Amino acid sequence: MRAVERAAALLLAARGIRGRRIETDVASHHVYLADGRGALPPLVIVHGLADSAASAAFLMLRLRRRTRRIAAVESAGHGLSGSPRGEYTIDRHRASMTRVLDAIIDEPAILVGNSLGGATAIHYALERPDKVRALLLTSPAGGVMDEAVLEDLRRAFSPRTVADARRLVDRLFHRRSPLAGLVARVVLARAASPAVRDLVRTLAPADAFTPEQLGRLSVPVHIMWGRSERVLPPAMLAYFRAHLPPGAVFSEPDALGHCPHLDDPARMARLIVDFAELHAGRPAPAAIPRAARRSAAR
Repeated sequence: MRAVERAAALLLAARGIRGRRIETDVASHHVYLADGRGALPPLVIVHGLADSAASAAFLMLRLRRRTRRIAAVESAGHGLSGSPRGEYTIDRHRASMTRVLDAIIDEPAILVGNSLGGATAIHYALERPDKVRALLLTSPAGGVMDEAVLEDLRRAFSPRTVADARRLVDRLFHRRSPLAGLVARVVLARAASPAVRDLVRTLAPADAFTPEQLGRLSVPVHIMWGRSERVLPPAMLAYFRAHLPPGAVFSEPDALGHCPHLDDPARMARLIVDFAELHAGRPAPAAIPRAARRSAAR
């Protein structure tokens, strides 16, 4: 697994996107960060459970041409980040990622989050609305799930064999890749990480965002839920539809599954650019009076 991460790091470094370390009380986080060559707002990519920023390497290379700054943050125990110190729960994950994002965001950014990364981005927008220009979320986690769904996710993300991992890979993608066997071995290694095991084991219904929390989001939100989504249940999408503010946008594109940045990275890069262009002219959140933000969130 480390070979995959290091190969991605070498590729990105050769193109000027280098890694750096952000220390928190939870872990030593690895972050890719580079100035861009375009005029669009800064973009920050947040990966999902048992994934890493390596899977967004193509996106970073494409998007750097269009944005003022590009970053991708790796969770504790994922990618090239260090292992967490102590048990790694959702609460500790969110707190540590908030500190990392605080350290790298120096002007309101567009956050692009997938799965757990989508839930992380929502949490950050609730905690730091002045640092978030907009959210583009692909199959975000964080909605209410019953115990049966939770148990299914626990099993899926706790593969014991390559065959188990291949079944998970089949659920993650729109169609089976010719490299499914190799990808399954990478997934199996990543799922064995203590950080992933902790997150999966401690996952609980109470970790979901409440309707009140979702209703408080004061930044533009676009949720993409691919029609080939087979990891998270339709009920989660319905939950977000019911409780996000009225201005939230939802799309269900064809031929994309749980990880659209891997199903079709070129298409995903275009969608991100379109979204960033749409919100490039929007006043930065820091310029919006606090009272107006409260009114918009009602």
